[in-house]
Amino acid sequence: MQFHERLISLRANEQSAEVMKINRELQQSLEELQVMSKVLLQQNEEMTVAYEIAQLERQRYQDLFKFALDGYLITNTTGSILEANHSAATLLSVHQNYLVGKPLIVFIARSDRHEFITRLNNLQHLQEWEINLQLRDSTSFPASIRVAAVYDSQDYLVGWRWLLCNISERKRAESQLRQNAFYDALTGLPNRALFIERLKHALQQAKR
Repeated sequence: MQFHERLISLRANEQSAEVMKINRELQQSLEELQVMSKVLLQQNEEMTVAYEIAQLERQRYQDLFKFALDGYLITNTTGSILEANHSAATLLSVHQNYLVGKPLIVFIARSDRHEFITRLNNLQHLQEWEINLQLRDSTSFPASIRVAAVYDSQDYLVGWRWLLCNISERKRAESQLRQNAFYDALTGLPNRALFIERLKHALQQAKR
């Protein structure tokens, strides 16, 4: 009888020890889950903050793009317009929606199209040059073009971002300055400065 009781007691102790072991393992697992839960919660909060910041930056970019005073365009790698802001539409005297899907080259003066195609085929990073833009009524005006590459998340070139500025006033001012520098204000005749300038040019040509 005593042996039987001792056996029962021994089994009870073993079961109790096993239960305690299981409880310790469960407690440890619970603590690990709590730690992981806190980590996941923190990561989720960080992702939420990052998303909100990204959305604010995106909205800021969209506002800058839409309401910038200069014309902004985004094209694919072949030069077809994907996006255009209001200023670009105003600059080219067309409706904003009309620009989307159009090749940018149709707004380049015919005399400059060969140069434009050459530059477009050789674009790499950031470039800036002057060119004549042409409206639908065939009138044209000088413009400054600034081009930057657009890459996707895999660093593949997916398009170009264009900044267009009408420089007609600047060109007129430069012409007026040249007129004042090389021609007499009263008679309109070439002055000594123009003579020297042309002489220098002739000497340079002769050296070649």
